[in-house]
Parts: sequence; structure tokens; C-alpha cells
Amino acid sequence: MKISVSSYSFINLFSESFTQLDCIAKAKELGFDAIEFSEIHAPKGTNPLAYAQKLKDECNRVGIPVSSLTIGADLLKDTKAEIARLKRMVDAAEILGAPIMRHDATRGDGRPFDTILPVLSYACKEITEYAASKGVKT
Repeated sequence: MKISVSSYSFINLFSESFTQLDCIAKAKELGFDAIEFSEIHAPKGTNPLAYAQKLKDECNRVGIPVSSLTIGADLLKDTKAEIARLKRMVDAAEILGAPIMRHDATRGDGRPFDTILPVLSYACKEITEYAASKGVKT
């Protein structure tokens, strides 16, 4: 059995002197077999995809694979923009070498589930098909 830890587990340590990059060595030091990134916390002014590459390079350096990428989302708020953003995060998952990307669908907006289901189904399908083309499961 392999045990993975989420970068979210270190969120209370995040500061200018402890970043997601530092989580990687800490996860290895603590004996975890892999790391999941919860969001991409790129420093201000840094492209998230470029930061994903830095994360991947650090994982390679310390010898710990990426098990998954988890992204918050709400596909009911500006659905097209959110689909585009999640596709960029699929690109980040691909860079990280993460075989899986989990994302939220919605927090709800008060409408009955049966009225929002078609929007969510369409959006999730768009993201899933794009991810599949990159070798990532959602």
C-alpha cells in the first residue's frame, strides 16, 4: 500500500518561508510515498503552469511522485470561464505527472438539482474529455 499526503495538510504552515515547494521535501521526510497538490499556490506574478513545472522538478529532485491534483470550482458561475480555467488546471496536472485531477462541480445556487444537472453534466464532460486527451482522469 502507498500513502499520499495532500499539500492542504500543510496549509497552516504556508508563509513566505514555507510554500508548496517546501511541502514536497516535508512529505518525503515524513515518510509519505506520494503527494497530492490541493490547488496550485503560485507566488504572485508567477504563471501557475510555470509553477507546476517547478513543483514537478522539486518532486523529481526529492523522489516523490504526484498522486493527484485537487481544484476547487463552481461550474454554475460563469460556466464557460470555469471550464476554461479547469482545462488549464488539467494542463497543470499533466505537467505535474498527476494521473488524476479532482475538481468540485458546484456549491449550489439555490436552484433545484434537476435544473442544474444539465449544466453540470455538460461542463464535467467537456473537462473530462479534455483531460482524457492529456492522459489525466477527472
